[in-house]
Amino acid sequence: MGATVHALRTRPQPFMARYGISRCLGRGPIDAVYEGVRRGTTERVAIRRVHPHLVDERARKHLVKTAQNGTTVQHPNVIRIEEVADLEGDIFLVSKLVEGATLARLVAKKPLPRRIALRIVLDACAGLAAIHAARGTDGTRLVHCDVSPANIIVGIDGISRLADFGVAKQLEDVDDAAPLRQGKSGYTAPEYILTGLFDARSDVFALGIVLWELLAARRLFEGTTDEEVLHRALFEDAPSLIGFGIAPEIAAVVARAVARPASYRFSSASKLEVELEDVAKDRIATHAEVALFVAALEAPAMVADEERDSTLTRVNVQAMIEEEYGTSRTG
Repeated sequence: MGATVHALRTRPQPFMARYGISRCLGRGPIDAVYEGVRRGTTERVAIRRVHPHLVDERARKHLVKTAQNGTTVQHPNVIRIEEVADLEGDIFLVSKLVEGATLARLVAKKPLPRRIALRIVLDACAGLAAIHAARGTDGTRLVHCDVSPANIIVGIDGISRLADFGVAKQLEDVDDAAPLRQGKSGYTAPEYILTGLFDARSDVFALGIVLWELLAARRLFEGTTDEEVLHRALFEDAPSLIGFGIAPEIAAVVARAVARPASYRFSSASKLEVELEDVAKDRIATHAEVALFVAALEAPAMVADEERDSTLTRVNVQAMIEEEYGTSRTG
């Protein structure tokens, strides 16, 4: 079933009337994200509202098109945008809400066991492979463009999923005031830094960096500014993981994924997935093991969320937006 994309005059029902929300999940320089529920159901969703001042007419059309392309990918390891609403320049993106935590959040709490890290990255590989195999609504080949620990969601079910497919990068492009990659510059492929061009191998590079860092338990390209990090990514090779106690066969796969010349890398995520799974074999955690790991780290936060949510009354999306932004949208 395809996603719903509403223009202002064609939506079958006022968008905001269809959702109630319980809380704001986060707010940043580009957008705000809310936890919501589809009225008349128990289905929980994530609703993103792009800050209107960032999006001019050209950027709006490009962003909506990018989001539409993302709706064509249906895979267990990809969080798909299910609905796109454009209300006179107010853009809302609705997707399934996955309970869990970002990989970035987990890593900030403690280093991941290597078995867990391999399972998470293989899940991300599967999702990325599905994106690379898909075509957009206009027939174009698809890439993610923003693979990083912040965009890998590790669910309480032990399954990891790619988020912000194609959209986060587009949002960054329209926000000239935002930091270049909002802390994600260490996952930017050299060819993109040099030319602005991006293909499946650029996604492979980013995911390879994620895996390198998980196995080494440290950042690869560090610096005090985005420019310094990008300079390192452009001119420095990743040290071999053998020096971090990683098996040579696994280290070799990672080294190929993070090679600076794009022609040396795996040409797609599916090829990386096959090679990594073959060499890692019985050193990969099960989804059940990942679920237990996430539960152990996130249990206190989940209890706190439940206690807070029990005190909240679900409200209309429009009412919360008016309260936070002082705006009124009747769509």
